[in-house]
Order: sequence, then C-alpha cells, then structure tokens
Amino acid sequence: MAIPSHTIEIRVRFGETDPYGVAYFAAILDYFKRGMDEFLRSRGLPPDGVYRNVKRSFGFPVVATQCRYRSPVRFDDLLTLRTRIHRVEEKGATFG
Repeated sequence: MAIPSHTIEIRVRFGETDPYGVAYFAAILDYFKRGMDEFLRSRGLPPDGVYRNVKRSFGFPVVATQCRYRSPVRFDDLLTLRTRIHRVEEKGATFG
C-alpha cells in the first residue's frame, strides 16, 4: 500500500527572513506545520478538529520536532514541501 502524502508550494516571505535574507529557523518549523495542516485537509480532516477535538475530549499536540538544515532557504525562494506519515502508533504519529 502506498504511503499517503501531500505536496504544497510555499514562497519564503520577507518577514520570515533575517537581515541576510535567510529564512529564520522558526519559519521553517511553521512551513512544516502548514504541511501537516494541508496533509490533514487533503485527507478530509479539519486540522482544528484533529489537534483539539473538544467533543471527543482528545487532542493531537506536536510534542517533538527535528530538522536538519541542508542549505539556506532565502527570501522569495519557492519551496516544494511534501508531507507524509512515516509511522502511526497507538497514541501518536510521526510525520515527515
């Protein structure tokens, strides 16, 4: 069975960069979060209903992140972000 994935494009905005025009690390994590949100939407799941489901008294918080920077991402770069689930466990999932 193929692992479901979803791809989006993100353009680096000026406000996400440092004085040298390189995207600030927190912006990169925001891109990852956007990728997760769009992945969920592509599967018919509203992100707010997944991360915080008051009706069912459960949540799906992000409890850990990891990122390896391979090259700088600069202002106005157009990025292609592919999100998929690497692993599903009883109490969580690992996105990549």
